[in-house]
Amino acid sequence: SSGASASTVASGGGSKKSGATGSKKGSALRSETQRGSVAGSQAGAGAAPIVVEPVQRELSQLYTNKESSWGFEKLFDIGKLYKFSTGYMKCPGNPPNPEKLQDGFVVVNVEIFSAAGIHMEEPELDKDLTQNGRQRVNWTVHNIKRLCDKIGPKKRLSSAEFDSDGNWYFDLYPNGFNTPEGEGMMSLYLHSTRRQVELGEVYKVQFKLGLKKINPLPEDAELDTYDPVYFPPSSSCVSVFTPKQKCFGKQRYVNLNTIAKGRGNPEGTKEFTIGTFESGGGGAVVAALG
Repeated sequence: SSGASASTVASGGGSKKSGATGSKKGSALRSETQRGSVAGSQAGAGAAPIVVEPVQRELSQLYTNKESSWGFEKLFDIGKLYKFSTGYMKCPGNPPNPEKLQDGFVVVNVEIFSAAGIHMEEPELDKDLTQNGRQRVNWTVHNIKRLCDKIGPKKRLSSAEFDSDGNWYFDLYPNGFNTPEGEGMMSLYLHSTRRQVELGEVYKVQFKLGLKKINPLPEDAELDTYDPVYFPPSSSCVSVFTPKQKCFGKQRYVNLNTIAKGRGNPEGTKEFTIGTFESGGGGAVVAALG
């Protein structure tokens, strides 16, 4: 399988957005350059330049043999495309002839960040609710060390979608989103699906983000109040999800060392690691919704 995030920009010259993939700077520079060239050529000599605002869309999804195609059903308003004053369509002629607008063309730029060989399982809901009525969702990600070594800051992995009083997926930033470089913090967010956003649905959600205890510490497992999930301090979240507020979570979710070494004796059992961390080991993030 392969995880990829694609940034698409449409303008009189090009279009792009790379919010989570971290190449905003380069894309903005290129959009400005194309915008200037379109404005100058489209307006003609002596005319006021047409300011073209790029149409930017961003997508981050897991591509598999079952889900091999992703994109945007509503990328661009075609009415604006065939309006000369918007400057999106590049017209033939010098100076450009508005009467031949339908014979013009647009340029679409697509930037792709791809990571192959990613092994992630689909989110799985616990069969039973917790005692306080929360639904727990488990998402297992394998080979975390490799992901952190290969995927830079602000780049994310997205889970498959799941239903739990709404339609959701997870966004995981192995090297953090806007966290200090080298700090080792991972970021995790709960995200509304595109379908939920397009339907205009609104949900107020209380949830907690934790880590599944793969190898519980002996002293922990013997407690009467034992919980198979570790919830870091300040792991509780509450947010209203709307078409504009599509995601919420923890920028400082957990430190990579916590997954690699656990909370107990560094030489002993690795509490949160599936297998061996240095060679393909993974972990399971948990969201408790309710």
